[in-house]
Parts: sequence; structure tokens; C-alpha cells
Amino acid sequence: MKVCTDSCLFGAWVADRVKKQNPAVKTGVDIGTGTGLLALMLAQELLSIQIEAIEIDTNAAMQASENFKASPFTARLTVQHTGMEDYTGKPEFDLVICNPPFYKDDLQSPNDTRNMAHHEADLTLRRLLASMGWLFNERGSFGAILIPYARTDELLKELKRYSLHLVEKMYVRQTPRHPNFRTMVLFSNKKVDKPAIKQMTIKNENAEYSEEFQELLKEYYLAF
Repeated sequence: MKVCTDSCLFGAWVADRVKKQNPAVKTGVDIGTGTGLLALMLAQELLSIQIEAIEIDTNAAMQASENFKASPFTARLTVQHTGMEDYTGKPEFDLVICNPPFYKDDLQSPNDTRNMAHHEADLTLRRLLASMGWLFNERGSFGAILIPYARTDELLKELKRYSLHLVEKMYVRQTPRHPNFRTMVLFSNKKVDKPAIKQMTIKNENAEYSEEFQELLKEYYLAF
């Protein structure tokens, strides 16, 4: 699996927002961790967090496990090779994060593993949010999802279905001339008085990474 710019941005954004909202988070779970990118980014920036990564694909789970063992954060990272339906962990996490299958009703690849990683056939958005809400603790938890911009309204409606509350949504576009293509959403099981709505541009008009992008990613990208 390739490391995508928007996935890196999402991991950095979540770590930044959690540090500002509640830096003392102790437990987190990454649903569909893939090769473990988001879990590793969170472990790097949230120094007291223990993260459990869940991954249904055998090869991806093995790769995530290898990546965790090779990292300085290995003592705080674990992998469960399972799907959400069979997950038996204790549902009391401070943070639940997911970069879910993106595409709904789009033309699929003949490669089943690629379909599982990029399409919604295995885990629908509604089932995902139900699972995320179930994993929250009662004290108050954060959830975070990266979603195609076109599905933002659908996601917000599903949050209400499960009594989950928007904290912040960040629209993402490639350049000032491009339309939004992703939305990063932070939500909670505790009500928020005034959710934040923001806009981020990855590159400026000169095709250089924007200042905001560089500020978020500077702890992860050697080029910055």
C-alpha cells in the first residue's frame, strides 16, 4: 500500500487537534490501519497514548506489525488481525480514528485486496460509525474520519443517527484553483457548542506546499 499525501495530512491533523483539545489521551484505536501509518503518526506526537490497530487483511496486518516493531514506539502499538465484527477488545478508547474505504458505487478493480482497501463493500459508513461509537469510553472520546468531500453531508447525517457530535470539519483542496476533494472530520460523543468549519489548501498557486500544510507535517516530513 502506498503512503498518500492526504493520509499523511489526516494523521498530522488529528494529532494536532487532539493535542490542542485533550493532550492527555491515553488510549486509541485505528480501524483499518493498513500498514500502520496513522497509528505511527499518533504515537509519535501523543507521547502517552497506547494504540491498538485493527486490520482485516492478512498481508497489511503483517506489514503493520513489522512497521510497529521497527519503530521507537513499539511498546505502545499493537495489531489485531481481525474485522470489526469479530473484534473482542475492550470498548473504552479515548480516540478512535479511521481512514475508511473511500468509494461507493464506483467501478471496482479486479483485485479483491485493492477493493477492500479503497471501496465500501466490506464496511459501510453506517456500520463504521456504529463501530466507532461503540468503541468510545463514557468519559468523552474523539473520533476522526477522512472522507471524500462528496460524502460529507452523508457522514454528518450518520453522525446524528448515532448521537455523535461534530467538533470540526476541515475541507481540503489541492490548490486554490481546485475544488474540495477531501473532508477531515473530528467528532465526539459529548456535545460541542460551536463546531469549527475550516478550509485547507495543500499547495499554493506556485505549486509549493502551503504554509499550513508545512506547519502540520514538519514533524513527519524530512523535507520541511
